[in-house]
Amino acid sequence: MVVTGASRGIGAATAAALANAGAHVVLAARDRHALDDVAGRIKDAGGTATPVPTDVADEAAVERLFSEVSG
Repeated sequence: MVVTGASRGIGAATAAALANAGAHVVLAARDRHALDDVAGRIKDAGGTATPVPTDVADEAAVERLFSEVSG
């Protein structure tokens, strides 16, 4: 499951809730360090998360994100 805006706020909370429900979440946002922090908290709680720095305004970045998800 891909969650955009996952580095903070509602996006981070949504990602954590999905991971808590058993989903492997792919975290997308521009801030790499914040994504790593969210992924770490999810993993510490027993979930699975993959941070993928992404600017959704950049078509090539979105293509890389979905390549990561498909791969």
